[in-house]
Amino acid sequence: MVFVDDQAAIDFVKAHQGNDPFIIEARKQSKTLNALIEGDGFLEELILRIEHLESESKSKSRRKYSRSIVDFYQRLLTPVDNVFSATGGSRKYLIENDDDKAELIAKTMNLRGDKSIEEWLQTQWMRVYHTDPNGIVFMEYTTEEIHGVDDVYPTYKSIGSIKTYRVIGQRIHLLLFEPKVLPEGAKLWRLVDDEKDYTIIESGDTFTVDQEHTFEHPFSRVPGIVNSNIQKVGEEFKESPIRSVVELSREYARDQSIKTIFKFQQGFPKMWRYEMGCAMCKGTGKSGASSESCKNCNGKGWLVTNDVTDVIRLKIPQANETVLAPNIMGFVSPDIDAWDQFTKELELLQDMASVTHWGTVIGVSEDRITNKTATEIVIMNKQPLENKLDFYSSTTEFMELQITNFIADFLQPTRDKEENAALIAYGRRYIIESSDMILKRYEMSKDKGDSTVILDRLYNEWITAKFHNDPIWLNVLVKKSNIEPYLHYTAEQVGEIFNQKQARKKVQFRDWWEEQSKDFVFKSTEKELKASFDSWFETNQIKNSDE
Repeated sequence: MVFVDDQAAIDFVKAHQGNDPFIIEARKQSKTLNALIEGDGFLEELILRIEHLESESKSKSRRKYSRSIVDFYQRLLTPVDNVFSATGGSRKYLIENDDDKAELIAKTMNLRGDKSIEEWLQTQWMRVYHTDPNGIVFMEYTTEEIHGVDDVYPTYKSIGSIKTYRVIGQRIHLLLFEPKVLPEGAKLWRLVDDEKDYTIIESGDTFTVDQEHTFEHPFSRVPGIVNSNIQKVGEEFKESPIRSVVELSREYARDQSIKTIFKFQQGFPKMWRYEMGCAMCKGTGKSGASSESCKNCNGKGWLVTNDVTDVIRLKIPQANETVLAPNIMGFVSPDIDAWDQFTKELELLQDMASVTHWGTVIGVSEDRITNKTATEIVIMNKQPLENKLDFYSSTTEFMELQITNFIADFLQPTRDKEENAALIAYGRRYIIESSDMILKRYEMSKDKGDSTVILDRLYNEWITAKFHNDPIWLNVLVKKSNIEPYLHYTAEQVGEIFNQKQARKKVQFRDWWEEQSKDFVFKSTEKELKASFDSWFETNQIKNSDE
């Protein structure tokens, strides 16, 4: 959208002085999500009195000692990191001029804060994708003639900073920010359309365009993108990816707060003891024949040696009374069954949230893994998780592409703005399980006699999980696994299946490998490495005397 003139821009600002119902709802949504995920305003937003069941005093105590459920969402959303650690993927920049391409690549890899676009999306955008789905990523820039340096970079603008906007999907076509109030009472409005970035001054009833701070921007469209790609059917209102577990997590927060109070009330063992009669007054509480209180027991008739608030007193049973306890003192334990049930309920809610969001319970414990085959575990636990991660990856790819396009628009003003500046594909080989867990599944598959296709895949998954933070070693070990003879068999098994020469080849491969430098393996192709080993083996093989 483009305003035909300055007056049209002023009229738009005048028409939007009130509160936009869309923005009000979006801010309310973001406030709740921030309380749940980040813990901001947690008590005020989520820990409410349980009407008809909880007194005001108990409600205040529960609010005082409750803690946020940031840890709940930390556990739930940890798998999202797989989007950024997955192997594979590629980036191809569609800029013909080599210098322009190099400039674009350099900028996308080094934004403000020394982050690449991918790193910025991981550390900044991914959080607000969940907590502020109707907020936006907005490109800010500086120019050499005004600011002394040409620079362009993404920023996050919360829904709280936005007065109103016009969007189609995630693309923004008109954007009005909340005004900045100056000390003298005037307001500065910022309005952005597809061509200009307006600064409009409101002073009393007068609105004027500040020509000195109003300019054409280089993007040919509003340089912003709405955070979320999930919207209500038939509406532009965006939803959070965790929308389906919001109510469940509210229940988790409430139950956790009740458990906390239960621990305070019941967590301290209560002491009980039989009364010890006062020897001086013989239990009468009186001093001799007088009516004065016995000074030894303060008139109680029994000795006080502990804080009475911490002790339950039992009278010593008489001859015809039932003995309540065999010992002279002891402790009353808290209700462990109720305590355990609270814990189990919280664990159940966490698992329900995991299944709701990811399609599976996050993590597979070792005792559960022994009851299934390795292939069943992959299908039952990883597939729905990978499907969800694919959705996250596609969403993040789109955000990176749009930011890349905006950067290219800024660096190369004459380029065709309708064309994408790059092809971006995130890796989809996710590292979901720990290397130890994958190794266990690999060993189980070997013992079970699974095919080499399954063993190859599991072995590759193990290497990737163990060395994904060291790409050089990962490259080297993948090559090793692809050229090592009979990778999944022992030398004895190879000799039984084939012959002794092949068994020796299996054994002597280790000797050849130890002679190779990491640098040599990294720079060589698998074909070259295999030829090198075959040549070495023909020269160095150890033959039996009867051969």
